[in-house]
Amino acid sequence: MNYLKELLAFHRELRRQPVSARAMALWYTLMYYSNQALWRFPVTVSEPELRGSLGLNHDQFIRARRELVEGGYLKHFPQPGNRAAKYTMVKLAKGDIQDGSQV
Repeated sequence: MNYLKELLAFHRELRRQPVSARAMALWYTLMYYSNQALWRFPVTVSEPELRGSLGLNHDQFIRARRELVEGGYLKHFPQPGNRAAKYTMVKLAKGDIQDGSQV
């Protein structure tokens, strides 16, 4: 996944499927974690870690995540008990031949 191409595609998609500023911030944060994981999906990140970096309470976080999932930007895989959720970023940039590139 190419970081820059995904950022550009995200902004193009926002015209078609807008999301709140909180959802955008969550998307950018999850892109950061995905890049750190070298685009190996799914990426595991705890809710408290994401909420802490975004300054969101539980309800705000859940709404932002739901927006991204319903908008087709994110796949969310809840885990049993208190285990951290897994996330897969939906590839928005179309036509890339090479995957796994890191910017």
